[in-house]
Amino acid sequence: MPNTNRTDAQLPQGWELISNGCVTDKDKDKDKDKDKDVVLALDFAAVGRPEACFSDLVSMLDPPRETWAARQPPAGTGVEVTAGAYLQYWSEGLRESGREIRAVLGFCAGAVFAVALAGQIARWQARAPVIALLDPEPPTVVTLLRQFDQAMRGLAAVASDAEFASVREAAAGLRDAGNLPWLAAELGSLYREASRPAFERIGLKPDFQADLVTSFESLMSYLVAAGDAGATDGWGSATAIVSATPVFEPAGVARRVCADVDHAGLLRSAAVAQLVSELLG
Repeated sequence: MPNTNRTDAQLPQGWELISNGCVTDKDKDKDKDKDKDVVLALDFAAVGRPEACFSDLVSMLDPPRETWAARQPPAGTGVEVTAGAYLQYWSEGLRESGREIRAVLGFCAGAVFAVALAGQIARWQARAPVIALLDPEPPTVVTLLRQFDQAMRGLAAVASDAEFASVREAAAGLRDAGNLPWLAAELGSLYREASRPAFERIGLKPDFQADLVTSFESLMSYLVAAGDAGATDGWGSATAIVSATPVFEPAGVARRVCADVDHAGLLRSAAVAQLVSELLG
């Protein structure tokens, strides 16, 4: 039976429940000390992305753990695209929730936020959270361009390469960009330009078109804010779990573990789930 009846509506702003830490009656007494703590997970779980998500990973934790995943600041709420503003959005209400934060997990760019958020929590919590970074990647120009290319591949199913040629050429000319906020705005405009005819071709309603464009722009904002957090500041107490195909080599971490799985499958690996379970204790 579940060890909590908590719902998303009862969580602090900026968080959603992805695991309620469901345990069997047999295990409940054994894990009663874990009933009050919670694991936080930071990632941008874009719809249709090839990578596994934290919901995959936490479903394999042993024992199960109540886990909250970060929501993105809603568009139009005035949250600035800076690391400080995003961290404030996620941290508000955590202390007041009365829950001990057992661990903070971060995947890819979310690792940068995870370290910074764990540092904030450690200032008011008696026990500092465990920090686990899974294929960490401080965002760069290359990161944003790779995400744009991935989004374009998603559109390719309903449009030809020739139709996207001018957009891809324009994106290629941005490789020397030195300013992430400017680059994010440019890529957002290019995505909007490329997606409109593709969406109209498959008869997607305008409100759905707007939602998909907003989602891409939200991803760009998330990466810009992560890039503002300070590349590897405070990583000395973190454990990095790195796939067989990492795009970044974490330096200065307390422990580095290499998993024999590719980047896309890292969060659905049973071996990785076992590693994280061991870190959580």
